[in-house]
Amino acid sequence: MASLQDLRTRLRGVKATQKITQAMKMVAAAKLKRATDRVHGSQPYAAALAGLVHQCLAEVNAADWPILRSAGADEYPLYVVIGGERGLCGAFNNNLLREVRRTFRRHRALNQRWQTLCLGKKPFDGLVREFANSFLIREPRASSLNPVEAAELAQKLVDGFVSGRYSSINLIYNHMASAIKQDPTHKALLPLHMPEPAPTNDRFEYSDPKPELLAQLLTSHLAAQLYSISLENAAGEQAARMVAMDNATRNAGKMISRLSLQYNRQRQANITREIIEIVSGAGAQAG
Repeated sequence: MASLQDLRTRLRGVKATQKITQAMKMVAAAKLKRATDRVHGSQPYAAALAGLVHQCLAEVNAADWPILRSAGADEYPLYVVIGGERGLCGAFNNNLLREVRRTFRRHRALNQRWQTLCLGKKPFDGLVREFANSFLIREPRASSLNPVEAAELAQKLVDGFVSGRYSSINLIYNHMASAIKQDPTHKALLPLHMPEPAPTNDRFEYSDPKPELLAQLLTSHLAAQLYSISLENAAGEQAARMVAMDNATRNAGKMISRLSLQYNRQRQANITREIIEIVSGAGAQAG
């Protein structure tokens, strides 16, 4: 049975941990609000850009554009894995890594080649040991992209796809379904498959020839997708951390209650034993 000193030490440790998890929860909640605002702020631009690309595609021969066609079967795909930078966010990174490993092991079982680019320290650390030969860059890149970084990465991906280096380019990331649910998701970036446009009366006038304009718009559209998903990943990581720290705080509270009850019972038992010893000693002296 633990002594009172041991129980006091454990109580102090758990209470200190509860303060830390409570603070981390509040910080994650504040960061989640900012991240969610950025996700919502990026959506109108991405939607308008997608509509403009749809309009251009309707007026040119899409078959003439390599970015819209599949590459040769002899090449192999590139997977861009976007994950978290730090831990303490529940199953956010583990669920993503489980899905990525399942995909990569399927390729390996079929003796297929592929390449990997990781955005985020956690997916890099979780994959580099088992799939080291598939990595393009042997160091993690930041998962939080700004618009300039997203544009540079999009241009590199387009150049690699058009040159035939990759047969396709695919994203694997955590889609933020809600504040408490993030689902590992596959998204094909290239070859570009444009969804059906939403009905709209917006029409754009062009000052440049459409083929030249389309070449820029397709890369910009890809950059907007990367930037939007990067923002969604950052928001999902903070949401998962907020939920994980909330659970940890509540679990710490339950442990504090159990330890306090155990401490009080042990203290009461010690007091009772001491009283019995005093009474017994007094009775022995009187006898």
